[in-house]
Amino acid sequence: MVGLLVNSRAVAEALSPSGRFASVASFYPACYFSTSRGAVEFLRPDTDRPTLVLMGELDNLTKTDFQGNRVTYRYDSAVTKDSARRAFDFFAEHMSARK
Repeated sequence: MVGLLVNSRAVAEALSPSGRFASVASFYPACYFSTSRGAVEFLRPDTDRPTLVLMGELDNLTKTDFQGNRVTYRYDSAVTKDSARRAFDFFAEHMSARK
């Protein structure tokens, strides 16, 4: 979630005007949720860096999230390896482009 948030131009400039991440990969992030004080949006419209979000399609371990929604998770070694490969490939592509 924090990676998505700091990919926002406004948030990044407020937190660290002198430097930013070149790109962000997030695994199972919350992109948005409501609070008694209003909405919190992690994936913001002013995101201006390459962003990779990896979510599970075939999960089967169900829990309840902070909004009362049922969320399902399942460990699969092959999927874990695939996710790691995708993240490292993503970073290799986007970080080498910034050198």
